[in-house]
Amino acid sequence: MNTLTKDARTLVDGIVEYLKKDMGDDAAVPKVKKLLTKASNNKNEQDVARISSAIPLGDKEKNQVTSMLSKRTGRDITAEFVVDETLLGGMRITIGSLVIDTSLKDQLDQMGKSIMG
Repeated sequence: MNTLTKDARTLVDGIVEYLKKDMGDDAAVPKVKKLLTKASNNKNEQDVARISSAIPLGDKEKNQVTSMLSKRTGRDITAEFVVDETLLGGMRITIGSLVIDTSLKDQLDQMGKSIMG
């Protein structure tokens, strides 16, 4: 489970305290706190890149891909590397909702769709 940064924790706690005073309904407060915590955690997940490749990558290649992603996104990236032989070649990179698919499988799928109309 992701932990909130000090600033995010302060924000969540401040909003919860405001709601307690303003709403007076303690039943809604835990739900709001859980929602805000989840939203903050989801933001953190975007810094994790899942990198699928058709073949195992060496340490040098992993470092190069991670470094390139950090430069392109302007954020620190934590990379999770997995082998997916169904890609046939290339790789698929997922960071949050962003997907970069340079796999041979995707290219063949795209060609098939364009041929079929």
